[in-house]
Amino acid sequence: MKNVPVRKMKVQVGFKGMANSLDESVLDPAYAKSCVNFAFEKGALTSGIGIENASGFYAFPSVDRHDYPPFATGKKVKKVFLYRRITSNGDNGDRIVARLSDGTFFYTNVYGEDSWHQVPSLVMAGDVDAVNYNYKGNDVLLMSSSFDGLYLIKDDTALVCGNAPKFTSIAVHNERVFGTVNGVNNQVWFSDDFDPSNWNVSLTEAGYINFCDDLGQALKVVSFAGYLFVFREYGIMRLTAYGDQSDFVLKKMFTDTGRIYKDTIVLCGDSIIFLAEDGLYAFNGYDAVQIGKELPQLFNKNGACAGYLDGEYFLACAIKGDNGNAVDSLVRYDVQKKSISLLSNVKINCVCPVKVHNGSCVVFSFDGDYANRLGQAATNGKVFSQATKKSYESPENIVATPYVKTVRCVSFVSKYPLTLRLVADGKKYEFKVKGSDEMQTVAIEKSGSVIGFELETEEQNAYVSPLFVSLDVIREQE
Repeated sequence: MKNVPVRKMKVQVGFKGMANSLDESVLDPAYAKSCVNFAFEKGALTSGIGIENASGFYAFPSVDRHDYPPFATGKKVKKVFLYRRITSNGDNGDRIVARLSDGTFFYTNVYGEDSWHQVPSLVMAGDVDAVNYNYKGNDVLLMSSSFDGLYLIKDDTALVCGNAPKFTSIAVHNERVFGTVNGVNNQVWFSDDFDPSNWNVSLTEAGYINFCDDLGQALKVVSFAGYLFVFREYGIMRLTAYGDQSDFVLKKMFTDTGRIYKDTIVLCGDSIIFLAEDGLYAFNGYDAVQIGKELPQLFNKNGACAGYLDGEYFLACAIKGDNGNAVDSLVRYDVQKKSISLLSNVKINCVCPVKVHNGSCVVFSFDGDYANRLGQAATNGKVFSQATKKSYESPENIVATPYVKTVRCVSFVSKYPLTLRLVADGKKYEFKVKGSDEMQTVAIEKSGSVIGFELETEEQNAYVSPLFVSLDVIREQE
């Protein structure tokens, strides 16, 4: 009879984040190969990602919130903007401005319950960009369209800047408005000092800058760190633009990524984050470094859009699902922790950070079932009223030996009900776990050479501590 030695082991399967950049046979069991609709928080899995009704505020010091009203069924919100505004009485008069799919614009007040009011005589086609500006002592919202030129929104009135180019993006820098121009790949225009309505080209008024290189289309202008950065399809340029336009200086800064995607370029505190062909990058004004290396594989990057608030970069995109299909999703990237959480099966077409006197939130507009309403980022484990289906998969072969392992039991805390699965040599064994604040031990008694674990729940709430796995590793003596 052969002597079969058995080595008893305890392995911790933890929740430090996702890891897609390593082969799972060598992947640390503290990292997930897949995690959807769970959040990673202080080493545990939680329900801390979701979407709820977008809501405004009441006058300070109230901390109460009110939901923004939905539009009528059949109406579709395509983009959302924050109009920062102080009223003639000195009160906070900030507004949410929504562009609908038919090109019309509506606004509602951030402070106090309100309905939607249409901006009279304003209809814009194509992609719309906007920036806040103080013009002659009045807070205005400048809105540009690749088909309709530049409008100045003052309170309830839309004024057209008749001689302005048709911009695809705009930014305010040193009291001038800068913009990239529809149909002209190699130009950035700038307005007269302190006057976004004046686009007369002269040495003392407005003008434009031409590029003579192969970096592709000018996508977006961003004012950052005292410079204006011009993002091109295949690189970044820096414009030094102080005072007299004859002193403007243009310099090529970065050209080492693949194609850059316009609607993902977002100012994020001390860096600008953007999606390129080979992943996410953070640009500090001099260099761009790749971040978020565990980002899932993406489809149709042209359709991605992003926003940033309070240390978190939100990327709405389509990711590769289990069956190789595209799944509309929201990626939340924590800039400090460098961790990723993923919310799936929600199609977002706009991400709008809203930071006002009383607080802040990230507002979304949607395609599909939620197209007539606004949502905001939440930590409630739901998409509006529907609890999300949450799933986690550890790497298979959590103990990197080729020998047979017998999993005796798994101990952990799960405060809410869930399903635990052992995957052993491709076969799955399922165990129902009740919710409890105490440590639970689930008897397994199953064997395999290659093992891993899955967790799944359709409960709104979730809290799961790391799994402590007791197992025997069996090795036959030769």
